[in-house]
Amino acid sequence: MKENNRFKILFRKYIRDEYSSSELDEFFKLLDKLPENSSVFENEFIENEINKTSQEKLPAQKAKYIFEKVNLKKRSYKKKRQFKIHKIAAVFLALIVGGILISLLEKNNSVVDPNSNYVIIKKANGEREILEDNEDAHILSETGDTIGVKKGNKIEYTRENESLVYNTLYVPNGKKIELSLADGSQIFLNSGSSIRYPLSFSSSDKRRVELEGEAYFKVAKDSLKPFIVNSSDINVQVLGTSFNFNAYKENKDIEVVLVEGLIAMYTEKDQFRGDKTQLLRPGYKGSYSSAGGVVKTAVDTDLYTSWRSGELIYRNKTLEQIFMSLERSFDVKIKNQNNTLSGQIINANFGSESIENIIEYLNNMYEFKYTIKDDVIIIE
Repeated sequence: MKENNRFKILFRKYIRDEYSSSELDEFFKLLDKLPENSSVFENEFIENEINKTSQEKLPAQKAKYIFEKVNLKKRSYKKKRQFKIHKIAAVFLALIVGGILISLLEKNNSVVDPNSNYVIIKKANGEREILEDNEDAHILSETGDTIGVKKGNKIEYTRENESLVYNTLYVPNGKKIELSLADGSQIFLNSGSSIRYPLSFSSSDKRRVELEGEAYFKVAKDSLKPFIVNSSDINVQVLGTSFNFNAYKENKDIEVVLVEGLIAMYTEKDQFRGDKTQLLRPGYKGSYSSAGGVVKTAVDTDLYTSWRSGELIYRNKTLEQIFMSLERSFDVKIKNQNNTLSGQIINANFGSESIENIIEYLNNMYEFKYTIKDDVIIIE
């Protein structure tokens, strides 16, 4: 009885998106522990809780995640022809069958909650595949053929699709993923990022991907097929090289830092033209804004690629930008109620310090009050 009551409390928090990381772990552990005939799995309890939850309280992103968990179990059943429905699917199946979530899914096209713990692949046909942290998995094409594998935090495509088909990979906060494309190019995606990429390069004269967030690229050489990274209205074109591309939305500029090779930066409007293209050489950063175009400056590339080894280094960033970066890196929520802090510009090298030590360091600099409870940090 005690466990049933605790589960109900956690279930209410879960559908309202009001849980902490520890409560989420406890929620899933109880799902595995409670017997199949427990009263908490009855449709009446589930429907009552959903009906009491407004659309504002039940975010579309959470609804979509729930929907995908059920679909994942259905696909597993069809493939293996062995089926013992997992309790999480049993709990949320009532929501899907009852149509409670459908209107939410249609009203919001966003695919992944950045505060989720799951990496998601969206396929060209709209199907979404959830990749669990602790599970290796096969990456399947729309026809069910194995075209890649996931091992740990690495996804590798081992076979090209016959036609030009795009997938989109979403990386939540607190996670990093290494993606190997069918042409051998490697992409290291930072937290809270997404990338749209083709499953095959054979049917096109270009290799084009689209990035939101930040990624480090090691592009496989192919003199006949240039590799193009697009974000917003700026393109970076290469033949084979290594560079960092930062296009997080809170930044006023899109920043591209070249480590080795040669790249060209140009806008979607200008296309690849000699008089409208800026060439970048190793050790230089190209900063793009719609108002100022591309500005080149010499930089220490290690400062811009340190995130790959877990180090946090910031140069000429506002505290507001740093707070957003810390939220992604540590999968926490920072509520800054001290407006005087937001515009402060600092340089900092936090290395691999914990979020607690970083906040305390900033507190020593700016003397603000703060509290940390679970995964929420409040600054006053």
